[in-house]
Amino acid sequence: MGRGEQRSQNPVILIVDDNPANVKVIIDYLTEYGFQIMVARTGEAGLELARQDRPDLILLDVVLPGADGFEVCRRLKADGRTRQIPVILMTILTSVEDKLKGFQAGSVDYITKPFQAEEVLARVRIHLQLRELTEHLEQKVAERTEALHSANAQLQRELAERKKAEEALRLLNMELDHRVLDRTAQLEAFSYSVSHDLRAPLRHIDGFLELLQKKIETALDEQGRHYMDNISKAAQKMGLLIDDLLIFSRMGRHAMSLGQVALEPLVRNIIRELEPDAAGRNIEWCIGDLPPVDGDGSMLQIVLDNLIANAIKFTRPREKARIEIRSLPDRDTETVIYVRDNGVGFDMAHADKLFGVFQRLHREEEFEGTGIGLANVHRIIVRHGGRTWAEGKPDQGATFYFGLPRTG
Repeated sequence: MGRGEQRSQNPVILIVDDNPANVKVIIDYLTEYGFQIMVARTGEAGLELARQDRPDLILLDVVLPGADGFEVCRRLKADGRTRQIPVILMTILTSVEDKLKGFQAGSVDYITKPFQAEEVLARVRIHLQLRELTEHLEQKVAERTEALHSANAQLQRELAERKKAEEALRLLNMELDHRVLDRTAQLEAFSYSVSHDLRAPLRHIDGFLELLQKKIETALDEQGRHYMDNISKAAQKMGLLIDDLLIFSRMGRHAMSLGQVALEPLVRNIIRELEPDAAGRNIEWCIGDLPPVDGDGSMLQIVLDNLIANAIKFTRPREKARIEIRSLPDRDTETVIYVRDNGVGFDMAHADKLFGVFQRLHREEEFEGTGIGLANVHRIIVRHGGRTWAEGKPDQGATFYFGLPRTG
């Protein structure tokens, strides 16, 4: 039978006492209950036995030849091999100071001489049970700690892999951003070049067409004049389209000059400039208190000009048009401006097309336009770090919003 198995069934008690009579009483009583007993007559001998055989509990007399029980207890607790062995001191000393001295030395309990065998048995059993419970808890803690360490190691590995993946994704995004910027710059340069190169021949077409009309006007019949008018209108529309494309291209490359922009005077100035488009119309203008915003004044003028011009255009079928230009209630992170009208509106199913280039929700025969204005609005607001959106219903009007981030 191995030592470990023997200990689990028959705990070993080390008695350190130089009084044979005391030792005999304890041995006779404890062995009846299955305990194994080791005996040392001096403190030094007790220390040596404890280090070699590791008893389950030590009964230690305080008064010993050589080192006393307090000193032996301190040395037991200072040694890693014996630190965990519970020590019960046996003494005739009963003062509080002596008991405190024993506890400070590391003992777990006291038995006062002359002792009763039943008391010795009860205290030995209690402290053996406490030691067993402590060892069980320590084992559980060790197992849990090991499991936590294992889980933590796994977590650290997963975090390292995630960081590696995030870094790879960041580098990929940077590369994609650079590619997008390069491609965007190339497309904008191409768009600008094409648009610019188209303007000169278009001016020639328009100029020669005007000369041709003057030269042969009397020779043309009604159908011929109709053809000439259509050619002239197509050339003019092409010119507007090229102008809008040039503006769209510049909005992507234009260096922004940021500052505080007062929107209300800007709006009123735009309305005055658009008076020819509204001539003869019954339009009710509702302009709210518009807060100042941070942005590029010239670019924001283009935004408001497009939105207000659209409101004038798409309320044309209304006998009385109503156009509101207001801001939403204060928000912590952005200022939201909207232009609302009671015009022809649009189907929200097509709302995602509104701010795209060349996107039109109405036939050209109904409402003129190049399909670039709202794309410019969106591009400018995005360059300001903001957002655009719209709401509408067919024949019930529309509302166009743009939000600009607050910097102060």
